[in-house]
Amino acid sequence: MKSGLAVGIIGGIGMAIAATIDMVLSVMTGWLVGYPSIETVAIISLGANFFWGIVFGIIYARLYDSIPSKGIWKGLIYGIMIYLFSNIYLVSYGIAYGDPFVINWNIGAIGGIYVFITFGVIVGILYKKES
Repeated sequence: MKSGLAVGIIGGIGMAIAATIDMVLSVMTGWLVGYPSIETVAIISLGANFFWGIVFGIIYARLYDSIPSKGIWKGLIYGIMIYLFSNIYLVSYGIAYGDPFVINWNIGAIGGIYVFITFGVIVGILYKKES
């Protein structure tokens, strides 16, 4: 595919599914607390990750030439970069200020690596630069 938007939509679906599985399992096991229901977690996770998948897909198309490697590895590197910039910052900020809500997202940071690896692999496989 040559469209960052189309790749982002498909990547966003994959990312939303991976994130929702992670979040639902975290709530079911008691690792993530403070949410009214599993259904609420699933709806929030699906919507938010789908939206960000589209955004990250468009950004991937723009940054394509500056990301090292080729194909699936290029997407994987991009997914890991997003993970590092987003999750690590959020969790370290919460820990530094003792915010219990953000500290609760340590589980999200652990599961986040799988979410962004999923996204990176999808965009790495699907995106082909326009000639």
